[in-house]
Amino acid sequence: MPADGRGQTAGRLRQHRPDGHNDRPAPYGPLRAGDSELQTTEPPVAEADLTLGPVLVSQPRVLLMSSAHPFARREAVSVEDLAEATLLTVAGNVPTHWLDHHFPRQTPSGRPIPHGQAMTHWEDALSLVLAGKGVTPVAAAGAHYYSRPGLVFKPFTDAPGIDYAFVWPTGHETALLRAFVRVALDQVRGVGGPARAAQSPWAHEGTGT
Repeated sequence: MPADGRGQTAGRLRQHRPDGHNDRPAPYGPLRAGDSELQTTEPPVAEADLTLGPVLVSQPRVLLMSSAHPFARREAVSVEDLAEATLLTVAGNVPTHWLDHHFPRQTPSGRPIPHGQAMTHWEDALSLVLAGKGVTPVAAAGAHYYSRPGLVFKPFTDAPGIDYAFVWPTGHETALLRAFVRVALDQVRGVGGPARAAQSPWAHEGTGT
């Protein structure tokens, strides 16, 4: 581990997202309890006690469904199509504005989108989708990490991508935190994969701050 403490910060980040998927009984609980200094999360973040930092990665949004679902025969889906499906959402102490953004209740034309069971854990999503209980939006990387017989991932033609941005408690930004974020952004740029990294808000600062 680096001697400057970045390894400790990375460990805390991994503890919150050990498999890259954030289950949401209380999405900001570790930050507010002081158990984590920093985490990645899917915006929007509108809480006054939290600061939304730069985007680390961005993935296309896709729709996860059973191979038996009628949508599975299509090349792609649209947000308007969700009126013809049951949308599985998430449970827990999740902000309403976040739910409305990722799990809308109506299509762009105003048609209602039926909501089904609310999930607490990512494994619930896989089980419910396989059982034909509904569909749910996920990041495109899910097709790589969670592909299995019976699951189908279809791209959206019109939905925005899913960003993963840094967030930390307001007023608790430190030199170590800034250094870790800069290193993480540089690493993402370096691999040149499908992810993108936003410009660091501290790009004008020296690396020693």
